[in-house]
Amino acid sequence: MQNINVGNIIRKLRTERGMTQKQLADKMNISDKTISKWERGLGCPDVSLLSELSDLLDILCRICNRRSCSDYQAISRMGYAT
Repeated sequence: MQNINVGNIIRKLRTERGMTQKQLADKMNISDKTISKWERGLGCPDVSLLSELSDLLDILCRICNRRSCSDYQAISRMGYAT
């Protein structure tokens, strides 16, 4: 999955939940510039942050190993899929 796709998913889910980048960043104890970077496709969340991010955005996050897939996939309980 390309960074921009991940960023688009994060932006869509964040805005649907009425959160600003700053609010999401504060809840995760990270910089709002980091959230902005993700949403612009300039980076991806570290694996160590995925559990917390998925909880805040109300999505299920599945981490795949190299044998089963090369990317992680976010599958929303609300019907979004990548």
